[in-house]
Amino acid sequence: MKKIMLSFFALAIAVSFSTSAFAKSGLSVSLGVGLKADLNGLGGTITDDGLDGALEHALWEKAIIDEKTLLVLEEKGVIKDLETNGAMSGLDFAIGVRYDFLDKFFAKVGFNYTMKIMGGETSWKYDTVAAAGLGNALSGNGGPGNLIFDNVYSAVLGYEASQTFESSAWGVPVLFGINLPALDGKVNFYFGIGVCVSSAKWSVEIQTLDLMFDPANNFDVANDDAESTEKVEFNYIGVAPMYSFGVDAEVAAGVSVFIEYEVVLGMGYSDVETLETAVGTSALGSDQLAYPVVTGGSIIRFGASYKLPIL
Repeated sequence: MKKIMLSFFALAIAVSFSTSAFAKSGLSVSLGVGLKADLNGLGGTITDDGLDGALEHALWEKAIIDEKTLLVLEEKGVIKDLETNGAMSGLDFAIGVRYDFLDKFFAKVGFNYTMKIMGGETSWKYDTVAAAGLGNALSGNGGPGNLIFDNVYSAVLGYEASQTFESSAWGVPVLFGINLPALDGKVNFYFGIGVCVSSAKWSVEIQTLDLMFDPANNFDVANDDAESTEKVEFNYIGVAPMYSFGVDAEVAAGVSVFIEYEVVLGMGYSDVETLETAVGTSALGSDQLAYPVVTGGSIIRFGASYKLPIL
């Protein structure tokens, strides 16, 4: 990132001093759309790490199962019909008001909103190997004909489990920066630093058979097909430093298009949230959880701005 920023500044300075440039001035409004990768930094949890369970999972000791493990389980015939979507990616919408002043400086305030557009959704069905393996584990290897084995086998075989992550965020950035106009002001490089009041939330919903997290000594054969959907959401709001750099070009009188890269360095811990189900509590070893929430991140944004004629 440092090399990119240094290259950007070098190019901006070279271009600005190579032409007879006129400074930007006045008030403008902008509208932009951007892409934000790996929402809340959960890509590693979704694809590589998962989340360990407090009790021994009947098959693989995880409350949230990472996608790379699920791919192996599918190859081994333990599960089937696996659907993976990887880390979450978001679409960011931004509006802003900017004032250029004193030849080469600007101040900007805006509002950004990021929503998930893809990723974070995983589902699969349990196959014969899983059903037989869990039936053996909970019935003491009694095998077919054993009441517990038969009930567990029928409940697990073909059952569709899922893990669904969601995330969204909003922010109010305030920036001050410098313009380096070129080509008689038709092109403008800029860099700004500031702060962002930002809020974010993420959630995970797990749908599973209760018995998948039920140790053998607690298994109730009369409740073998019970299922639970546990959803927990984490929120945080705070103030964080940020910076942004980009370039805009005038395409018509008072109208410019731009591309910019924005980074907000925000993170904090959520309030303590209470789980809704006994199975979730059993799986995670606690009925209350607190997790970090990333309110910032990196966004590459495209958009257009209009210079108001009033100033």
